[in-house]
Amino acid sequence: MRPVFPECPECLWKKVASPQFRSSNRGAAWSRMIQRALDEAEGDAERVALARGLRGNVWSAMRCPHANYVVQKMIAVMRPPSLLFILDELLAENELAVQRAARNPYGCRILQRLLEHWPQRHLRGVVENLLVDAVRLSVHRFANYVVRRMAESATDDDCARLTLILAAEAHFVGARDSGSAVLAEILKRQPWGKEQHELARSLLATDGLVAKMAQRRQGHRAVLAMREGVQWHTAEYDSLHAQLRAYKEVLRS
Repeated sequence: MRPVFPECPECLWKKVASPQFRSSNRGAAWSRMIQRALDEAEGDAERVALARGLRGNVWSAMRCPHANYVVQKMIAVMRPPSLLFILDELLAENELAVQRAARNPYGCRILQRLLEHWPQRHLRGVVENLLVDAVRLSVHRFANYVVRRMAESATDDDCARLTLILAAEAHFVGARDSGSAVLAEILKRQPWGKEQHELARSLLATDGLVAKMAQRRQGHRAVLAMREGVQWHTAEYDSLHAQLRAYKEVLRS
């Protein structure tokens, strides 16, 4: 049975910014109903009609615990040209808008879905804004998930830029578990380029950092990815294994 709306979807979009809507069971029920309608829609025209009320309400939806799920669903099931207004409203806010969204517990999810589902040609403004503050975003408890998704889906050129930005602050990024998670995604990309080797050298140049990273869950992932990427019998390989051997000796003592 197709969902039946108690009031028009466009009217409900206008209430998203209301604190009462955000904290009510009604908001959660509305979110589930719209998501179901998007899944069961017979074509693009129906989905476009459901999304019409989002125009002008993108920022409210990105900060809403219920509406953010609807926007995520739209990004996953609709064609990008129908939703380009999301980027228009996001980028028109101000030059820090993308970073603000990345640091928001709900906005970060929407940025992840955009990076996951949309072609890179539509996301130039988003990627450029993320790169501007990549170091601090990488260690933020919410924004690091956005940078991780960018590291996975970015073009080779954009990933190379991200890698060099983080390599310059490797001692800071690698010392934090959220930052290590971002480094792990970069170091997992194959084949390695010169930028990943530069990142590995920067991590190895900070005394004791790799050993400390190996003790944490995300840091351990980054160290394993680095071990896979460095070439045998190079200075990087020898330095990595020397540091890990020294760490094992400390544990035994």
